[in-house]
Amino acid sequence: MLLPPLNDDCCTIILSMLEAPDLAAMSRVSRVAPSYVRRWLARNINIAGSHGTHFVDHDIYHFISQYTLWPYIEVLRMTPRPEYKPSFSDYFARPENRSLVHDGMHLIAEVVEAAVNLRSFRMDALFGKFLERDPRLLISLQHRSLLWELQLNGLRRKDMDSLLANPISNLRCLRLEISEVVDVRDIFEVVCSSARTLEEISISYRPGPHGSLTTRIGNGNLVSTYPRLQRLLLHNITIDPHGLLRAFPNLQTLKMDMQHDEEAPVILPAFVPESYINGTFCNPLPELRSIDGHSTLLALPLHSNLQRLHIRQLTNSPEFFEELLRIMGCSPLISVSLCVRVRSPTEGSPLTHDTWPFTTSHVISTVANCIPLAQFLEFSFNWGRFRPGRASGFSAKSCLKWTLSSDSACSPLAALSNLRFVSFTVPTPSREYSETPPHMQDIADDLLCTLPTIKYLSMRSWGIYRRRVYFRRRKSSDGETSSSESVRGNPAIEITCNEAHAAYLKYSWEATDLKGWIINEE
Repeated sequence: MLLPPLNDDCCTIILSMLEAPDLAAMSRVSRVAPSYVRRWLARNINIAGSHGTHFVDHDIYHFISQYTLWPYIEVLRMTPRPEYKPSFSDYFARPENRSLVHDGMHLIAEVVEAAVNLRSFRMDALFGKFLERDPRLLISLQHRSLLWELQLNGLRRKDMDSLLANPISNLRCLRLEISEVVDVRDIFEVVCSSARTLEEISISYRPGPHGSLTTRIGNGNLVSTYPRLQRLLLHNITIDPHGLLRAFPNLQTLKMDMQHDEEAPVILPAFVPESYINGTFCNPLPELRSIDGHSTLLALPLHSNLQRLHIRQLTNSPEFFEELLRIMGCSPLISVSLCVRVRSPTEGSPLTHDTWPFTTSHVISTVANCIPLAQFLEFSFNWGRFRPGRASGFSAKSCLKWTLSSDSACSPLAALSNLRFVSFTVPTPSREYSETPPHMQDIADDLLCTLPTIKYLSMRSWGIYRRRVYFRRRKSSDGETSSSESVRGNPAIEITCNEAHAAYLKYSWEATDLKGWIINEE
């Protein structure tokens, strides 16, 4: 195999189209290819051990060292594969194995020290105090002038002390996950080292189940201003809204949630929006277009710019539902996700003053009337204490069918000409313990026949079933059938999670012209 002289841009384009097996095959049959392929493979590496008893993957380390590929490393991860994490954490937490952790951290520090063109670094700590095991790690990260993304998960108090002693500046994207009780002011002090350059911040405060609820919630005190910040995610952190408005003047995407819904991430009693300055209307968050998380975020001065509204908290009062409808009605929403209490098939009738008034068809119809521009719509339905038991004759599948088909519940969505992706989560019967997901093909076919504009459909039985199934509208080019009649009669074809996620990004993010999260959403 001969390769003509190629510049770096051409090589990058060609290699980016090939998977690892193809790259390996190219290396075996060409004398020239290995030098290109090795550099490409070194661009993005995960040095975590390949199974639970190897802290560092020594094969990868020796590969990089043998061919002197340090300058080509751009993305470096120390993130064990999910299936290895439990054994990984258990094995290296034992006192007799601490020397392996110590030696492994030396190797990681050595790699970071030599990777002069490092742009992104991520490390999952499944044990504490990992940043103090080798000071070279943070010192080297401080001196990586191209470093713009940093993710550190599983931080403890000692790790926070190390970060405070070795601040890292000029980052554009920062994620910190804290797994021990710390002073949240220290977290924001670490963050403010890059206040002038940060575009995305993600802070998850998960100190574990021990201690009182107040110690598991951090109270953020924002002092610095972040002029370039566009995306902010805070988990289990309460914050003064005045500080929020002042610190992030150009915020576009805000996601805040709590471990317990009864706790609010925004401190409301002292909050009065400063909407007028010298008698002139002023929007303190003029760029905010995406809200995700707790319902109290709706108390912020949102005005009419919202394009994404994802409320994770259960809507379980008529007053809250009416407020949601009001906000949706005055916003050009493209992506909507709601969790709503609806009547179950076993709730009694007629309605009285103390019964829940909203049926599935009413909720879908009233929401559809408020979001004429929507391209992505997600409903998670809740039946409260009225989930039917197995004795009532309901199965997981019949619950889905009853919820989505009764009274032509979903037919109002056909009026949304822009709608392309819909997702439904429906409760299962109580005491439903079968681990086999219900067959949903016929339900998907019926829904896609009812909703001609829909391209993608997601469904899940909420409860014992954790698996979500995804469907796409069948096309004649799919090859399963060449009959147009069959395509119309059985329009749904099941697809992979990856294909569905790509569609979600397209219709929930790209359609809004907002930039999605650099760090994966939690």
